[in-house]
Amino acid sequence: MNEDIVRVFQTWCNAQTPPIMYDYGDIYALNLFLNKAESEKEDPEEKPVYFLQEQVVRNGIISSSGLVYEGEVYDGAFSILKESSLDTAYFAERSETRSDEESRYTNNIEPLLPYAKSLAKFLLCNEYDIQFWSVVDNINFLDENRDGILCRFKIAKRD
Repeated sequence: MNEDIVRVFQTWCNAQTPPIMYDYGDIYALNLFLNKAESEKEDPEEKPVYFLQEQVVRNGIISSSGLVYEGEVYDGAFSILKESSLDTAYFAERSETRSDEESRYTNNIEPLLPYAKSLAKFLLCNEYDIQFWSVVDNINFLDENRDGILCRFKIAKRD
């Protein structure tokens, strides 16, 4: 697979069941995509999953002799998100029983964690070298009512 990393992520999103809604661009414009992609579904299990990829920095890998372009290192971030509800507790802070069954973490963050692991495995199987991979819980992404995970990465691909 010799595609640019943007196309690799898009391909992975489209291969998921159901497909993940993919968008790419400037972090401050991605909320426009979210605004046009509102869901009518109430059940958290049925709400669509969004993959919002920020702009990628591409650094060339040059041989020690300085004569051969050997590949690229991709540095960037993406968020995998679901719609949320403003009146849902983050975890169990408003529950009389201290239950987290109906929390933002339980409904919107925890179910998305396997996607990050799946994508990392997909990259490794396609001969990408993951140099850095950090996953952070994300609540109210860009002040939008979306929760999920933010992943920062540094990935190398040699030609």
